[in-house]
Amino acid sequence: MAKILGVDPGLTRCGFGLVEGKKAIDFGVFQTDAKTDPAARVGVIALKLERLIDKYNPELVALERVFAQANLRSVMGVAQISGALMATAHSRGIPVEFFTPSEVKAAVTGNGRATKDQVFYVQYAVARVNSVLRKATEAGVQVDDATLAGIDLSDMAHDSELAVARKLAEWPRLIEIAARTNEPHRVAFYLYELASDLHALYNKGNDVPELRFLQEGNTDATQAKIALARSVSVVISAGLGILGVTPVEEMR
Repeated sequence: MAKILGVDPGLTRCGFGLVEGKKAIDFGVFQTDAKTDPAARVGVIALKLERLIDKYNPELVALERVFAQANLRSVMGVAQISGALMATAHSRGIPVEFFTPSEVKAAVTGNGRATKDQVFYVQYAVARVNSVLRKATEAGVQVDDATLAGIDLSDMAHDSELAVARKLAEWPRLIEIAARTNEPHRVAFYLYELASDLHALYNKGNDVPELRFLQEGNTDATQAKIALARSVSVVISAGLGILGVTPVEEMR
Protein backbone atom coordinates (compact mmCIF):
# COMPACT_ATOMS: atom_id res chain seq x y z
CA MET A 1 0.00 0.00 0.00
CA ALA A 2 1.26 3.47 -0.89
CA LYS A 3 2.15 5.79 1.94
CA ILE A 4 0.84 9.29 1.19
CA LEU A 5 1.36 12.55 3.05
CA GLY A 6 -1.42 15.08 2.53
CA VAL A 7 -0.80 18.72 3.50
CA ASP A 8 -3.17 21.66 3.82
CA PRO A 9 -0.55 24.45 3.70
CA GLY A 10 -0.76 27.64 5.70
CA LEU A 11 1.51 29.94 7.64
CA THR A 12 -0.64 30.26 10.77
CA ARG A 13 -1.93 26.68 10.67
CA CYS A 14 -0.56 23.90 8.49
CA GLY A 15 -2.56 20.68 8.63
CA PHE A 16 -1.23 17.28 7.64
CA GLY A 17 -2.39 13.69 7.45
CA LEU A 18 -0.43 10.56 6.60
CA VAL A 19 -2.19 7.45 5.32
CA GLU A 20 -1.07 4.04 4.13
CA GLY A 21 -3.80 2.43 2.07
CA LYS A 22 -6.96 2.94 4.13
CA LYS A 23 -5.10 3.28 7.44
CA ALA A 24 -4.41 6.63 9.09
CA ILE A 25 -0.81 6.72 10.34
CA ASP A 26 -0.44 10.24 11.70
CA PHE A 27 -2.18 13.61 11.53
CA GLY A 28 -2.07 17.01 13.18
CA VAL A 29 -1.57 20.75 12.80
CA PHE A 30 1.59 22.84 12.92
CA GLN A 31 0.98 26.38 14.17
CA THR A 32 2.97 29.60 14.35
CA ASP A 33 2.40 32.94 16.06
CA ALA A 34 1.26 35.62 13.60
CA LYS A 35 3.20 38.22 15.59
CA THR A 36 6.60 36.64 14.94
CA ASP A 37 8.93 37.17 11.97
CA PRO A 38 7.48 35.68 8.74
CA ALA A 39 10.80 34.12 7.75
CA ALA A 40 11.07 32.41 11.13
CA ARG A 41 7.51 31.12 10.82
CA VAL A 42 8.18 29.61 7.40
CA GLY A 43 11.38 28.08 8.77
CA VAL A 44 9.61 26.49 11.74
CA ILE A 45 6.90 24.83 9.65
CA ALA A 46 9.34 23.83 6.90
CA LEU A 47 11.56 22.11 9.46
CA LYS A 48 8.63 20.23 10.99
CA LEU A 49 7.44 19.08 7.57
CA GLU A 50 10.97 18.00 6.70
CA ARG A 51 11.23 15.93 9.88
CA LEU A 52 7.80 14.43 9.16
CA ILE A 53 8.90 13.35 5.69
CA ASP A 54 12.17 11.91 6.96
CA LYS A 55 10.33 10.01 9.70
CA TYR A 56 7.76 8.33 7.45
CA ASN A 57 9.38 8.48 3.99
CA PRO A 58 6.10 8.81 2.05
CA GLU A 59 5.88 7.71 -1.57
CA LEU A 60 3.77 10.72 -2.53
CA VAL A 61 2.98 14.17 -1.20
CA ALA A 62 -0.55 15.45 -1.85
CA LEU A 63 -0.70 19.23 -1.65
CA GLU A 64 -3.63 21.61 -1.82
CA ARG A 65 -3.41 23.68 -4.96
CA VAL A 66 -3.05 27.42 -4.37
CA PHE A 67 -6.04 29.32 -5.70
CA ALA A 68 -6.69 33.04 -6.02
CA GLN A 69 -8.75 34.79 -3.39
CA ALA A 70 -9.22 38.27 -1.98
CA ASN A 71 -7.03 37.67 1.06
CA LEU A 72 -3.55 38.20 -0.43
CA ARG A 73 -1.81 37.62 2.91
CA SER A 74 -3.42 34.19 3.23
CA VAL A 75 -2.46 33.28 -0.34
CA MET A 76 1.15 34.30 0.32
CA GLY A 77 1.33 32.11 3.43
CA VAL A 78 -0.06 29.11 1.55
CA ALA A 79 2.38 29.67 -1.32
CA GLN A 80 5.37 30.03 1.00
CA ILE A 81 4.69 26.79 2.84
CA SER A 82 3.84 25.01 -0.41
CA GLY A 83 7.18 26.07 -1.89
CA ALA A 84 9.10 24.89 1.16
CA LEU A 85 7.33 21.52 1.09
CA MET A 86 7.85 21.09 -2.65
CA ALA A 87 11.56 21.76 -2.28
CA THR A 88 11.87 19.24 0.54
CA ALA A 89 9.96 16.57 -1.40
CA HIS A 90 11.93 17.21 -4.60
CA SER A 91 15.28 16.92 -2.82
CA ARG A 92 14.27 13.45 -1.65
CA GLY A 93 12.85 12.28 -4.96
CA ILE A 94 9.26 12.25 -3.71
CA PRO A 95 6.62 13.24 -6.31
CA VAL A 96 4.09 15.95 -5.47
CA GLU A 97 0.49 15.92 -6.69
CA PHE A 98 -1.86 18.89 -6.41
CA PHE A 99 -5.56 18.82 -5.53
CA THR A 100 -8.09 21.63 -5.30
CA PRO A 101 -10.41 21.91 -2.29
CA SER A 102 -13.28 21.00 -4.61
CA GLU A 103 -11.60 17.75 -5.63
CA VAL A 104 -11.10 16.80 -1.97
CA LYS A 105 -14.73 17.59 -1.12
CA ALA A 106 -15.97 15.63 -4.13
CA ALA A 107 -14.00 12.56 -3.01
CA VAL A 108 -15.69 12.62 0.40
CA THR A 109 -19.23 13.83 -0.37
CA GLY A 110 -19.59 13.52 -4.14
CA ASN A 111 -20.08 17.29 -4.36
CA GLY A 112 -17.15 19.56 -5.18
CA ARG A 113 -19.10 22.53 -3.83
CA ALA A 114 -19.91 20.85 -0.55
CA THR A 115 -19.73 23.01 2.54
CA LYS A 116 -17.39 22.13 5.37
CA ASP A 117 -20.46 20.98 7.30
CA GLN A 118 -21.20 18.38 4.63
CA VAL A 119 -17.69 16.95 4.76
CA PHE A 120 -17.76 17.09 8.55
CA TYR A 121 -21.17 15.42 8.89
CA VAL A 122 -20.25 12.21 7.09
CA GLN A 123 -17.28 11.59 9.37
CA TYR A 124 -19.04 12.95 12.44
CA ALA A 125 -21.81 10.36 12.11
CA VAL A 126 -19.31 7.56 12.83
CA ALA A 127 -17.72 9.52 15.67
CA ARG A 128 -21.14 10.27 17.16
CA VAL A 129 -22.14 6.59 17.16
CA ASN A 130 -18.82 5.65 18.77
CA SER A 131 -19.52 8.19 21.51
CA VAL A 132 -22.94 6.66 22.14
CA LEU A 133 -21.40 3.18 22.30
CA ARG A 134 -18.87 4.34 24.88
CA LYS A 135 -21.55 5.95 27.05
CA ALA A 136 -23.72 2.85 26.87
CA THR A 137 -20.80 0.65 27.89
CA GLU A 138 -20.06 2.95 30.82
CA ALA A 139 -23.70 2.58 31.86
CA GLY A 140 -23.34 -1.20 31.88
CA VAL A 141 -25.33 -1.86 28.69
CA GLN A 142 -24.02 -4.59 26.38
CA VAL A 143 -23.54 -3.07 22.93
CA ASP A 144 -21.02 -5.37 21.27
CA ASP A 145 -21.85 -6.31 17.69
CA ALA A 146 -22.76 -9.90 18.57
CA THR A 147 -25.35 -8.70 21.08
CA LEU A 148 -26.75 -5.96 18.84
CA ALA A 149 -27.14 -8.39 15.93
CA GLY A 150 -29.82 -10.29 17.86
CA ILE A 151 -31.82 -7.27 19.03
CA ASP A 152 -35.49 -6.94 18.03
CA LEU A 153 -36.14 -3.60 16.27
CA SER A 154 -39.84 -4.13 15.63
CA ASP A 155 -40.94 -1.62 18.28
CA MET A 156 -39.38 1.29 16.39
CA ALA A 157 -42.22 3.23 14.81
CA HIS A 158 -41.23 6.90 14.82
CA ASP A 159 -40.86 8.49 11.37
CA SER A 160 -37.27 9.54 12.07
CA GLU A 161 -36.26 6.01 13.06
CA LEU A 162 -38.03 4.52 10.06
CA ALA A 163 -36.33 7.03 7.76
CA VAL A 164 -32.92 5.76 8.91
CA ALA A 165 -34.01 2.13 8.51
CA ARG A 166 -35.30 2.76 4.99
CA LYS A 167 -32.10 4.52 3.99
CA LEU A 168 -30.05 1.61 5.32
CA ALA A 169 -32.14 -0.79 3.22
CA GLU A 170 -31.06 1.08 0.07
CA TRP A 171 -27.37 0.28 0.60
CA PRO A 172 -27.04 -3.18 -1.03
CA ARG A 173 -28.82 -2.10 -4.20
CA LEU A 174 -27.01 1.23 -4.37
CA ILE A 175 -23.55 -0.30 -4.09
CA GLU A 176 -24.46 -2.82 -6.79
CA ILE A 177 -25.54 -0.04 -9.17
CA ALA A 178 -22.51 2.11 -8.38
CA ALA A 179 -20.18 -0.80 -9.14
CA ARG A 180 -21.96 -1.81 -12.34
CA THR A 181 -22.08 1.74 -13.74
CA ASN A 182 -18.65 2.82 -12.46
CA GLU A 183 -20.22 5.76 -10.63
CA PRO A 184 -18.58 6.08 -7.19
CA HIS A 185 -20.21 9.46 -6.66
CA ARG A 186 -23.43 7.56 -5.92
CA VAL A 187 -21.75 6.17 -2.81
CA ALA A 188 -20.64 9.62 -1.68
CA PHE A 189 -24.11 11.14 -2.11
CA TYR A 190 -25.70 8.22 -0.27
CA LEU A 191 -23.32 8.47 2.68
CA TYR A 192 -24.14 12.14 3.14
CA GLU A 193 -27.88 11.42 3.05
CA LEU A 194 -27.53 8.55 5.53
CA ALA A 195 -25.40 10.65 7.88
CA SER A 196 -27.95 13.47 7.67
CA ASP A 197 -30.77 11.10 8.62
CA LEU A 198 -28.81 9.87 11.63
CA HIS A 199 -28.02 13.40 12.82
CA ALA A 200 -31.66 14.42 12.38
CA LEU A 201 -32.73 11.47 14.55
CA TYR A 202 -30.12 12.29 17.18
CA ASN A 203 -31.09 15.96 17.31
CA LYS A 204 -34.80 15.19 17.63
CA GLY A 205 -33.94 13.26 20.76
CA ASN A 206 -33.25 16.62 22.40
CA ASP A 207 -36.98 17.41 22.19
CA VAL A 208 -38.46 13.91 22.13
CA PRO A 209 -37.00 11.85 25.00
CA GLU A 210 -38.20 8.51 23.62
CA LEU A 211 -35.96 9.00 20.57
CA ARG A 212 -32.77 9.26 22.60
CA PHE A 213 -30.32 6.43 22.04
CA LEU A 214 -29.78 5.96 25.74
CA GLN A 215 -33.08 5.14 27.46
CA GLU A 216 -32.53 5.25 31.21
CA GLY A 217 -33.92 2.17 32.93
CA ASN A 218 -34.85 0.44 29.65
CA THR A 219 -32.03 -1.74 28.40
CA ASP A 220 -34.04 -3.34 25.59
CA ALA A 221 -35.01 0.02 24.08
CA THR A 222 -31.44 1.33 24.45
CA GLN A 223 -29.98 -1.69 22.68
CA ALA A 224 -32.52 -1.45 19.87
CA LYS A 225 -31.82 2.21 19.21
CA ILE A 226 -28.08 1.69 19.40
CA ALA A 227 -28.33 -1.30 17.05
CA LEU A 228 -29.89 1.03 14.47
CA ALA A 229 -27.17 3.65 15.00
CA ARG A 230 -24.42 1.04 14.86
CA SER A 231 -25.79 -0.17 11.52
CA VAL A 232 -25.39 3.35 10.17
CA SER A 233 -21.80 3.45 11.42
CA VAL A 234 -20.99 0.13 9.74
CA VAL A 235 -22.41 1.22 6.39
CA ILE A 236 -20.74 4.64 6.44
CA SER A 237 -17.39 3.09 7.37
CA ALA A 238 -17.73 0.62 4.51
CA GLY A 239 -18.68 3.38 2.09
CA LEU A 240 -15.79 5.60 3.14
CA GLY A 241 -13.47 2.63 2.71
CA ILE A 242 -14.68 2.22 -0.88
CA LEU A 243 -13.85 5.89 -1.47
CA GLY A 244 -10.41 5.43 0.09
CA VAL A 245 -11.22 7.44 3.21
CA THR A 246 -10.47 6.25 6.74
CA PRO A 247 -13.39 6.87 9.15
CA VAL A 248 -12.51 8.74 12.32
CA GLU A 249 -13.07 7.22 15.75
CA GLU A 250 -13.85 10.49 17.46
CA MET A 251 -13.93 14.25 16.88
CA ARG A 252 -11.83 16.49 19.09
